[in-house]
Amino acid sequence: MTFASGQHGDARACSRRRSITEIKALIFGYGWNGDAANWEGSARLLSQAVITSPNALHRDGSKLDIAKIWGSSVRAYENGSPFTRHLYDNVVILISHDDTTAMSVASQTVIQCHLPEFPAQPLGSGRIYQSYEKHEGKWALVHREVIYDWSGDKSSHLAFPWVVSEPRANPSDRYAALG
Repeated sequence: MTFASGQHGDARACSRRRSITEIKALIFGYGWNGDAANWEGSARLLSQAVITSPNALHRDGSKLDIAKIWGSSVRAYENGSPFTRHLYDNVVILISHDDTTAMSVASQTVIQCHLPEFPAQPLGSGRIYQSYEKHEGKWALVHREVIYDWSGDKSSHLAFPWVVSEPRANPSDRYAALG
């Protein structure tokens, strides 16, 4: 990406780099909180977001009590951890010209390990599409769409049976710009 030379161009480039860093923190923060069983932290990250997923129990896009749902749904072990690791790759972030809105897509794979009766293995992998808005200089997640392309054995991870619907071949049109 090329910016005009001079101080204005440098300031704009610096602002965009800062925005990318802040948005990455929102993307990765979800996984960091989940791996630490910090449901309140996850709830704060998602506090302004509408969450949709064809694979989830909740599909209507209304706001959720994330801390309560995940606290009662995800198994925690002796040390309070779910023994998971959320891995993200192929992260693409697009920021609007005026630096007030953005969208991202990333691949996510969740691995569970360190359980004597459950060997380390992937729990599932899919795509996460997110939209963001900047308010008072701070980025907030406003929409999160999770699409699992495949799912593994979640019997040691969730407190309920997991049923996976067919993956969607064509995600929302709103992300068509991401390719």
